[in-house]
Amino acid sequence: MALAITASAAHAVPVDITNHSFEDGTSDWIQAGGGVKTPPQDNLGPAPDGSKVFFTWGPNQNVSQVLTETIAASTTYTLNMDLLTRTDGEGLIKAFLSLGYGSNGPGGAGSVELASIASGQEGAPTPTPGTGEFTTWTLTFTTDASPAGLGEPLWIQLGVKPTTINTGSVGYDNLRLNASALGGTDYATWISGFSLADDSFGGNDDHDSKVNGVEGLFGTPPDVSDPGLTQVGRSGNTVTFRHPN
Repeated sequence: MALAITASAAHAVPVDITNHSFEDGTSDWIQAGGGVKTPPQDNLGPAPDGSKVFFTWGPNQNVSQVLTETIAASTTYTLNMDLLTRTDGEGLIKAFLSLGYGSNGPGGAGSVELASIASGQEGAPTPTPGTGEFTTWTLTFTTDASPAGLGEPLWIQLGVKPTTINTGSVGYDNLRLNASALGGTDYATWISGFSLADDSFGGNDDHDSKVNGVEGLFGTPPDVSDPGLTQVGRSGNTVTFRHPN
């Protein structure tokens, strides 16, 4: 008889970004050029959240913020940002969005960039110039069971790189960061009981259909290949799987 297993998806916890929509100007942000605008000022389309946006029109203009949240083990971070175009058809600068850690912020001593995306890359769609519309960027990064920088504060940065040619302007708004713990806080203890060449969440020494993180969630051994799981139902955040044992 097949065994039916019901498991809930990892719960995403919002991480505080102070003044996330620039309603208080660049308060709580470290600013290097650029400014804050109130659409339709400078022919910007409506602000996605609130009434103000951060605005850049040339290279090496950016803002950054060191967060109170510290980097945790076995956690997926999802950072979202809305990128806003103008209504007059002016082109867009190649913008970027970065996530990292270090108490001194991006570029400071001991600072490490974890992940970054730029206009046109996967997760960073460019809004159509002249429409006044916005697109939502999504940047994700997953830490392993023993990440470098464990306990160091996270930081975010957005704007325009120093080497970008000035071809237009763009607005930024509505920064959101969520943290989802993968497999719970006991993963490191659980995985230490196995002799694996790769004990990370994405490792798969037994070459079956489940990486270590999924094996830990369902309590199956990560060093013994088995037929795997079949999804048989879903209701909201609850997914029902069937294990053929």
